[in-house]
Amino acid sequence: MGWQSLGAGGKSWGEEEIGVTTEFVLLDKTDSGAAWRYALIALAVFLISESISTLIFRYCENRNYLEFVILISIKTLIFWWIVPLLIVYKIENRDIKFLGLVIARGKYLIYALYAFAALIIPLILLGYKEYYPMEFVEQILYIGFPEEVFYRGFLMTRMCQWLGKYKGLLAASLIFGFGHIVSRLADQGFGYFFPATYIGLQTFFGGLIFGYIYIRAKNIWPSGILHVSTNMYIQDMISTFTS
Repeated sequence: MGWQSLGAGGKSWGEEEIGVTTEFVLLDKTDSGAAWRYALIALAVFLISESISTLIFRYCENRNYLEFVILISIKTLIFWWIVPLLIVYKIENRDIKFLGLVIARGKYLIYALYAFAALIIPLILLGYKEYYPMEFVEQILYIGFPEEVFYRGFLMTRMCQWLGKYKGLLAASLIFGFGHIVSRLADQGFGYFFPATYIGLQTFFGGLIFGYIYIRAKNIWPSGILHVSTNMYIQDMISTFTS
């Protein structure tokens, strides 16, 4: 099939990896209007997802934590996994390459070593803590890795197809930061505005880093692993090595 990269001067990607290339993945030249439509659909999913997250935070304000975890995990499963997959297969008529989930042949061992370095070496350096298993489960269920699937694999890919590589990266990172501001305000209330804004700025810059890694790797696995590792260990590393 004749594919053309949008926002990259017509350059084709990775002929040596035909079938697994995922970087801002190539819309058919005969359907150039699809780029902005797919981007707007992804933005609509983001807005609906954030609205439901806000309702969950408010509903669970005075309830137990387990109930929150169950509800937010269901929301994540639906809007960050199932809905993007349905959109990719049923609306876009594409496949999971377009969510950044395909790893090129020959890179499995490299990514396994990368996962070991990111997830196990910090554990060795910091020592085991009783909250790490639950933290890891949360990062896999509804925080770090699902955020990479949704914000990079789904949203950023489509923003880059629409706006171009680096404008798409910037737009997706702004949306990523904004989403964290909304979730903090939903959780803590508007009295938390300035701390929430600070967190939003942090996650905006984090989004730029994760997005750039996605650009280079052409799939979301390295940024997903790094995202989980950073969320799990960064506070303990700062407190351990600065005290």
